Amino acid sequence: MTARVDARHAELREALGALRLALDAARARRRTDETAALQRQALSGALGADMRTLARRVQGGATTWAEVFDGTSPDVDLARSHVARMAERYGHQLPGQVR
Repeated sequence: MTARVDARHAELREALGALRLALDAARARRRTDETAALQRQALSGALGADMRTLARRVQGGATTWAEVFDGTSPDVDLARSHVARMAERYGHQLPGQVR
Protein backbone atom coordinates (compact mmCIF):
# COMPACT_ATOMS: atom_id res chain seq x y z
CA MET A 1 0.00 0.00 0.00
CA THR A 2 2.74 2.46 0.94
CA ALA A 3 4.58 1.87 -2.34
CA ARG A 4 1.42 2.70 -4.32
CA VAL A 5 0.84 5.87 -2.28
CA ASP A 6 4.46 6.87 -2.73
CA ALA A 7 4.21 6.26 -6.49
CA ARG A 8 1.03 8.35 -6.74
CA HIS A 9 2.63 11.08 -4.68
CA ALA A 10 5.63 11.13 -7.03
CA GLU A 11 3.28 11.30 -10.04
CA LEU A 12 1.42 14.19 -8.45
CA ARG A 13 4.67 16.08 -7.75
CA GLU A 14 5.75 15.51 -11.35
CA ALA A 15 2.41 16.72 -12.71
CA LEU A 16 2.52 19.82 -10.50
CA GLY A 17 6.06 20.55 -11.68
CA ALA A 18 4.96 20.29 -15.30
CA LEU A 19 1.99 22.56 -14.58
CA ARG A 20 4.26 25.16 -12.98
CA LEU A 21 6.54 25.11 -16.02
CA ALA A 22 3.58 25.52 -18.37
CA LEU A 23 2.20 28.39 -16.27
CA ASP A 24 5.58 30.13 -16.18
CA ALA A 25 5.87 29.79 -19.96
CA ALA A 26 2.37 31.22 -20.48
CA ARG A 27 3.15 34.16 -18.20
CA ALA A 28 6.39 34.82 -20.07
CA ARG A 29 4.56 34.78 -23.42
CA ARG A 30 1.95 37.20 -22.07
CA ARG A 31 4.63 39.57 -20.76
CA THR A 32 6.43 39.39 -24.10
CA ASP A 33 3.23 40.15 -26.00
CA GLU A 34 2.32 43.02 -23.67
CA THR A 35 5.82 44.47 -23.85
CA ALA A 36 5.81 44.28 -27.66
CA ALA A 37 2.46 46.10 -27.73
CA LEU A 38 3.81 48.75 -25.35
CA GLN A 39 6.88 49.19 -27.55
CA ARG A 40 4.71 49.65 -30.65
CA GLN A 41 2.40 52.16 -28.96
CA ALA A 42 5.27 54.11 -27.45
CA LEU A 43 7.16 54.29 -30.76
CA SER A 44 4.02 55.55 -32.49
CA GLY A 45 3.84 58.51 -30.11
CA ALA A 46 0.42 57.48 -28.81
CA LEU A 47 1.78 57.41 -25.24
CA GLY A 48 3.51 60.78 -25.39
CA ALA A 49 6.90 62.17 -26.36
CA ASP A 50 8.73 60.85 -23.29
CA MET A 51 7.50 57.31 -23.89
CA ARG A 52 8.52 57.56 -27.55
CA THR A 53 12.01 58.60 -26.43
CA LEU A 54 12.07 55.73 -23.95
CA ALA A 55 10.97 53.24 -26.62
CA ARG A 56 13.75 54.47 -28.87
CA ARG A 57 16.24 53.97 -26.02
CA VAL A 58 14.91 50.41 -25.60
CA GLN A 59 15.09 49.82 -29.34
CA GLY A 60 18.67 51.08 -29.39
CA GLY A 61 19.69 48.76 -26.54
CA ALA A 62 20.41 51.51 -24.00
CA THR A 63 17.86 50.02 -21.59
CA THR A 64 15.11 47.41 -21.44
CA TRP A 65 11.45 47.52 -20.50
CA ALA A 66 12.24 45.10 -17.66
CA GLU A 67 14.71 47.63 -16.25
CA VAL A 68 12.12 50.39 -16.61
CA PHE A 69 9.46 48.29 -14.86
CA ASP A 70 11.71 47.41 -11.93
CA GLY A 71 13.07 50.95 -11.60
CA THR A 72 16.71 50.18 -12.41
CA SER A 73 16.82 51.83 -15.83
CA PRO A 74 18.73 55.11 -16.01
CA ASP A 75 15.82 56.27 -18.21
CA VAL A 76 13.01 55.43 -15.79
CA ASP A 77 12.16 59.12 -15.39
CA LEU A 78 10.95 59.16 -19.00
CA ALA A 79 8.05 56.90 -17.97
CA ARG A 80 6.91 59.18 -15.13
CA SER A 81 4.80 61.51 -17.28
CA HIS A 82 2.91 58.54 -18.74
CA VAL A 83 2.42 56.97 -15.32
CA ALA A 84 1.18 60.30 -13.95
CA ARG A 85 -1.33 60.63 -16.81
CA MET A 86 -2.57 57.08 -16.23
CA ALA A 87 -2.87 57.68 -12.47
CA GLU A 88 -4.82 60.87 -13.14
CA ARG A 89 -7.10 59.16 -15.65
CA TYR A 90 -7.63 55.78 -13.95
CA GLY A 91 -6.52 56.25 -10.35
CA HIS A 92 -10.08 56.64 -9.12
CA GLN A 93 -10.75 53.05 -10.22
CA LEU A 94 -8.01 51.63 -8.00
CA PRO A 95 -8.46 50.82 -4.33
CA GLY A 96 -6.55 53.18 -2.05
CA GLN A 97 -4.83 56.31 -3.28
CA VAL A 98 -2.61 56.74 -6.28
CA ARG A 99 -0.21 59.66 -6.12
